[in-house]
Amino acid sequence: MTELLAVFTNNGNVEYIAGYPISYSITLGAQLFNVTGTLQAPMAPGESTIRNITNAAIIPNSPQEVGTYDLCVIVNENDANSNNDTSCLAFSIVDNYIPPAPIGVAEVNINEYNVIFTNDFITVSNVNSNLNASIIDMNGRVIATEMIVEDMRISTSEITSGIYFLQTVNEKTGEVKMNKFSKF
Repeated sequence: MTELLAVFTNNGNVEYIAGYPISYSITLGAQLFNVTGTLQAPMAPGESTIRNITNAAIIPNSPQEVGTYDLCVIVNENDANSNNDTSCLAFSIVDNYIPPAPIGVAEVNINEYNVIFTNDFITVSNVNSNLNASIIDMNGRVIATEMIVEDMRISTSEITSGIYFLQTVNEKTGEVKMNKFSKF
């Protein structure tokens, strides 16, 4: 996630003046971020304000596991009706990937070179030209990069369990290859 939109509606009977601080929390699973924003304009009863949240420091990390999750925004105003202070959006992470047999090892023959995925390493062999390699998570974030100029092993022991892509770019031809792999 790189952006959240939160809509705050004044369901009470008090008008809030411009400059009034709004305290709220953003939660996703065990992640909790406490935030204070400031009203840029007055907000009368029944009116709303939209917060476009792009600060990566207060946006929860996307889950990497299959499941259903609730992303919630909780207003901390301690008003008379606390039943309308929480708004949640449920979403699911679905995995349609069927890993190949046998026990965590798959070999992919790619024109000039071979790639073997195991739980702790990616082994690239028969390299004939320089390859720029990137490990990319399901959110499109680059987790690691390597320049491959000869046969080598790339450690995956530092990355968390999940589904990833190995992208290789042939430095000479510009050819791009993507391989999906699982880390258990």
